[in-house]
Amino acid sequence: MGIDLKSSEFYAFWFLYIVSVVILFVVGYFGLNLFPLPLLIGVILLLALLFGFFLIKYSFIPLQKRNLHLEKMLEETLHELNIPIATIKANCSMLEKSCKEEKAKRQIVRIEKALEQLLELYEEVEYLIKKEILKPKPQVFDAKEVIEERIEFFEDLLRYKQLQIELHPLQISVAKVGFKKMFDNLLSNAIKYSPKGSSIKIVLKDSLLEIEDEGKGIDEKDLIKIFERYYQENDNQEGFGIGLAMVKEFCDENGIGVYIDSKPGRGTKITLDLKKVCQ
Repeated sequence: MGIDLKSSEFYAFWFLYIVSVVILFVVGYFGLNLFPLPLLIGVILLLALLFGFFLIKYSFIPLQKRNLHLEKMLEETLHELNIPIATIKANCSMLEKSCKEEKAKRQIVRIEKALEQLLELYEEVEYLIKKEILKPKPQVFDAKEVIEERIEFFEDLLRYKQLQIELHPLQISVAKVGFKKMFDNLLSNAIKYSPKGSSIKIVLKDSLLEIEDEGKGIDEKDLIKIFERYYQENDNQEGFGIGLAMVKEFCDENGIGVYIDSKPGRGTKITLDLKKVCQ
């Protein structure tokens, strides 16, 4: 949101706390003849704590109201975007049934594919916005079905690869869109860095998800850096260097272990330990 309320509250609290202690300590000095020193210090610290707490609490009320207003506006905007998307989808379906010309049918199919991409973007934007405002609620789903769906989405890019798949049903509980984005980043990297005709292996078994390619691999000195945001081994390669950083962030937030085994010239194998999110 641009402002880290937690850190702002932390620093403001301790600043006001120290100022309050100094002021109250000076005032309390005159009561030394009336109360024991330990008791007086305890009372002063308690008053300072209460003073700082209430001052900070009411100082942030306007900011909290603005955040609530922004959250409401974003939720309503996302809800309204659903209406035109659903309308386009319904009309495409009706046109496809009534259309007899092959050329027009192909055009409708292209519109439907573009709509699917728009829906993907909508889900990603919704996920990112909710992620900033509040933690997305976990959903229970079969990871096998989602992975199969994403592999189909990358069908055009995978046509020049030898795909080996071994997927077993696995019920997990995480934010579904976040899981999709994580898998998309890992698979797109495997595709990007694998030569034409090479093999990409995807295995989901025993609570482990493995994505292995036969690409150029990663040097050992770079392995500790690849999860850093904006890091790229080659400055001339496409992209912004944030894909693996997003993967690592999602895994850390959900207790998913992520491990990399890679050697230059021998490809890369990324393993995700999903035990903590299994149902």
